[in-house]
Amino acid sequence: MCADSDIEFSESWILIWIFKYQSRFRHSEISISSLIGFFSQVLKDADSKRFANFPSSSYSAKKLLRIDKATKTYAVCLKCNNLYKIGEILGQNEQVTEASPGLKCSRVEFPKHLMKKYREVCGEELLKNVPVNNGYIKRPRIVFPMPDLKTQIFTMYQRPNFEQNLAK
Repeated sequence: MCADSDIEFSESWILIWIFKYQSRFRHSEISISSLIGFFSQVLKDADSKRFANFPSSSYSAKKLLRIDKATKTYAVCLKCNNLYKIGEILGQNEQVTEASPGLKCSRVEFPKHLMKKYREVCGEELLKNVPVNNGYIKRPRIVFPMPDLKTQIFTMYQRPNFEQNLAK
């Protein structure tokens, strides 16, 4: 447990056990959030001073334990389904004063084709202007969350009868 954390190690084992319980028995995020809320209420009723900083939801528990969902989010071209890293197509706090056009898709399906018409760039808009109080902010038109490969493999191995299904 990190030294700058608000929760002592003696209480963090409860949260770690709850998340291991969720992983083992495949409980939904909603049920685990309810379970953490229940534990929070019971522990605060038992000793309000000791458990004053105990989280009341799975979101605050994950934030406290520094557990993050290992997913990468990509912007998607609506025309050709090409993926772009959002950080690369968006500038930091890119604020636009007027509705200006966004970045366009640069994918060429057949870059070495002999006929010129098959070497054309896709050109579909990747960003949209979202109005805010003092102008516009550029955001991807559509996003695609892709889970971490390690998480996907772990989930695949945890499926019931995984080894028996390999033999089929």
